[in-house]
Amino acid sequence: MSQTVNAESFFRFPAVDGSHRDYVMNPKMGQKDGWFPLGSVSMIGGSSGSNKTTWALDLLYAQQRGEEMWGHSTNRRPYLVFMFDRGAGAHLRTMERLGFAVNDIPTAFLPPVRDEAAVKIILDHIEAAVDIPQVVFIEGADMLVEDANKGQFVVPFMSGLQRIAEHYHIAIILSVGAPKMRIGEGYTAKRDSMLGSEKWTRMSETVVAMQFVEGDDTDSRRACFVLLRNGPAEKFNLTLSSGKLVVDNSPRQKPTEENHTDLVKQWYLRLFDDGEGGLKQSVTLTEHRKAKQSLSADFPPRAVKEAHRALGIYYDQKTRVYSFLVKPTAVDLGGVRVDGQAVQEATDPDEVLVIEPW
Repeated sequence: MSQTVNAESFFRFPAVDGSHRDYVMNPKMGQKDGWFPLGSVSMIGGSSGSNKTTWALDLLYAQQRGEEMWGHSTNRRPYLVFMFDRGAGAHLRTMERLGFAVNDIPTAFLPPVRDEAAVKIILDHIEAAVDIPQVVFIEGADMLVEDANKGQFVVPFMSGLQRIAEHYHIAIILSVGAPKMRIGEGYTAKRDSMLGSEKWTRMSETVVAMQFVEGDDTDSRRACFVLLRNGPAEKFNLTLSSGKLVVDNSPRQKPTEENHTDLVKQWYLRLFDDGEGGLKQSVTLTEHRKAKQSLSADFPPRAVKEAHRALGIYYDQKTRVYSFLVKPTAVDLGGVRVDGQAVQEATDPDEVLVIEPW
């Protein structure tokens, strides 16, 4: 990003005044620092599927209505959402899950441009708004640079956004990815857990880290860490409920043998999910192994065998394919229910209900 362009030619409108203590989320009683200061760039990081966008859209919608959120008062700030890494259909499904109408969230879908061109198109859309927004959320920001792992690309991009944030006194909030981790893996510092160059977090004020509990992306629970540059960090134990993330501080029960079997059932139903409300007839060993990499811990062999029996899944050692003994006609992923019509019979279930290789 060239730094030789003067402010008069770079911006269409005069600078907006404001205080360095203006926030999207106000400080708690007795504290000075709130979340997402205006005039600065902040970020939300987490691996794919960790509900970064769900968390952000719910927060933006609530704060514009002046509602308290996560124990912080808000200021009814107008905002814009820019989507780069998902289409209108995916966004609509997220809105429906959140219980929002399509027009509840002011959203623009922008073309896949990078680096200086990305900064310019973001600025153009901000200046094209009827009123300059006070908050801008940019989905998939790490896809807007040539290489998210190299500071030589990240620094100019972040500097360009910071320049916009300062001129128009906007809180710019980025969504970026993070690597998936299993038990025993991870970073000591939450600010270091984001994908790519450390410049992303070093150039951000508020950093929100969304993580799967124990690295299990099939679990509905999330750990949310809000890290302030000058204030105390906050942690929230969350779970998906009615499409939204809500606080859940209930103790986790130690899995029993029966619970393990139910977990395996749910895992297999997700593995066989065809994305259209039904189940695929078969899954290859390669697909099975790839999906298993996301598990934080292994399941007991007995639980696997019982799940195979309950769901009617068998492994064909010749073709290396997992299949159903029944043809799925209906499925309830939450309640682990499968209705179907038998398409083949086995003389001895132990001969076909093979649990290896797990």
